[in-house]
Amino acid sequence: MPKHQPFHNGPPTEEPAFSPEDVRAEFARRLSAYLDERGWNQSELSRRASERLQDGEVSRDNISSYVRGKSLPGPRFLGAICRALGVKAEDLIPKRMTRQVDSRNAKVEFRAVGDGKAWLRVNQAVSWDTGTKILQLLQDEK
Repeated sequence: MPKHQPFHNGPPTEEPAFSPEDVRAEFARRLSAYLDERGWNQSELSRRASERLQDGEVSRDNISSYVRGKSLPGPRFLGAICRALGVKAEDLIPKRMTRQVDSRNAKVEFRAVGDGKAWLRVNQAVSWDTGTKILQLLQDEK
């Protein structure tokens, strides 16, 4: 298996938006590559990430869920994982996995679609903390 190469986000491109499943799969691939690069297993990452939390723990089951692409960590766990691995959030969730922001479009679109549901489109830069919270809320709704 080839050695993991560093990730570079490079200049923005006109790539299509990716589904939440695509984002989770890419996060899982990158997380696995960092674990392999360090020779760590999921339990080791769990232990090291938990050491970086002031309270609570990132369980091995949490790590397993991330590595299998079943879920994304929330902001607190993502921060602990990044500190344990010595990487930035952008190294795990790449910039190119999101649609290119087009300033010509409205920043937020919100409209009713029936059956108690709404269509929400957000087209603005937000902090990683806010972005991961939004993704977690969307994931929890499923």
